[in-house]
Amino acid sequence: MQNLAVVLTDFQPLLLRPAIPQENVLEYTAWLLATARCVNEQITSQSQADHIFAQTQDRMYRFGVSPEIIGQRQLVAMPCSLAGADPATYEPELPPLLDNMMEDPRGHALDARLQTYQELVYEFLQRVYAGETEPPDDVIHVTCTGYLSPSPVERFFSDKGWTQTTVTHSYQMGCYGAFPAVRMAVGFMSASYFTVPVPKTRIDIVHSELSSLHFSLLNQTPNNLVTMSLFSDGLIKYSAMPLAEIERQGKRGLKVLAIKEHLLPHSQDDMTLVPGPYQFDMYLSKYVPLLIRQAIYPFTLDLCGQVGIDFEAEKRNMIFAIHPGGSKILDHIRDRLGICEEKMAISRRVLHQYGNMASASIPHIWKEIAEDDAIPAGTKIMSMGFGPGLTATGLILEKV
Repeated sequence: MQNLAVVLTDFQPLLLRPAIPQENVLEYTAWLLATARCVNEQITSQSQADHIFAQTQDRMYRFGVSPEIIGQRQLVAMPCSLAGADPATYEPELPPLLDNMMEDPRGHALDARLQTYQELVYEFLQRVYAGETEPPDDVIHVTCTGYLSPSPVERFFSDKGWTQTTVTHSYQMGCYGAFPAVRMAVGFMSASYFTVPVPKTRIDIVHSELSSLHFSLLNQTPNNLVTMSLFSDGLIKYSAMPLAEIERQGKRGLKVLAIKEHLLPHSQDDMTLVPGPYQFDMYLSKYVPLLIRQAIYPFTLDLCGQVGIDFEAEKRNMIFAIHPGGSKILDHIRDRLGICEEKMAISRRVLHQYGNMASASIPHIWKEIAEDDAIPAGTKIMSMGFGPGLTATGLILEKV
């Protein structure tokens, strides 16, 4: 059976709220953590409270991700006033999900957070589909930060009258979530041409990651401080279309050539994401970068082997779209694969401009590659992501 060429195109990211400079976020997060601790321990002395804030601030700057690595982040659960604030004079305020902190330092429970998630995702969909009159054949919703049934995507498409669009949910896969979604889109598209009598021409993939709804305020472990200073909110929509339709409409995009996914052995507890009573609780082991380093080279050779690419011979001509789970992960992959820094510069830039947006990070990198005139058509792109499992995922793409 002949394969159907499928292309990713029309990347549309959206900022729901202004991005906040990382310096402001670190200061504000330290204040939130210190305030929660004071309430939890019933601290009434100003001198004790000042000591706790200074201690928390020191820990945040010691373990948190620096502004040199992440310049700004979208964090919808934090006050918009932070975006343009002077941290030296800013008078902090509690955001809505934490407005009960003086009674419960954990803030509002998970149901309230997910209600906020639904409202924000619905707003995102209204804005990103504004002006569109033709519905997609399918939409795949990707997230690891909000689960509701019916989902906000189902509510939106029903309200819009696009009830013939099939909605599929691809949840709880963390930072590698874009890769299974692309695999599904390719499968749905191919099946419509070869086994189902109605060919599809457009499948939308929608990412709505709102990590800021899940920050944990009574946990000052290094792991949680890294989490609160690394993860950000990310929203993006893009489409999978047959190559013939891309050529007919004169669009640019990234053609899918190869897909690979597998679990890394002995790593089940090194990255976890578990719904709790107040937020989704994330754990990242310090060994994650090392586990990825150990597995990445044979994984890369297997992925390239699917389409007959000699990795060592071709890597100088390739672009690398690596999920920026953190600067150490990018460093390890660069060094283990023996690639030069400029080949993965877009991954670094997306991390600095947006932070780690979980599953939405990789599509932002794909957008940069697809729209960069300095990257010619025909260029091969190796894209990889990692998440709970530990799971390693990869795509070989070709710019068209």
